[in-house]
Amino acid sequence: MLVEDKFEGVVQLRLSRVFDSRPVYWVACYLVEGLLIDSGPACTAAEIAARLDACPPHTLVNTHFHEDHVGGNKIVAERFGARVYAHPDSIGLINSKPHLYPYQEF
Repeated sequence: MLVEDKFEGVVQLRLSRVFDSRPVYWVACYLVEGLLIDSGPACTAAEIAARLDACPPHTLVNTHFHEDHVGGNKIVAERFGARVYAHPDSIGLINSKPHLYPYQEF
């Protein structure tokens, strides 16, 4: 599920997995003039990419490593050619397969 809000020049994209027609857990990404801040969870990657077709990002910055903030990195980088940035200490974690606990898998 994707819900969009606009605040002056900033687009907030709130993303959530849906269970029983209800959002389970919200995370947010922000789009500002071609800069995407975080890419959301992997379960919403196709949905955010489809939304970004209208205004493709040229740059993606990850605020930190958590699956719900970096799960869409691959599709955003491949589909739009966006350069991806993160703190050097996070790069190895972002590039590895995340360990998810059962509640996160849900």
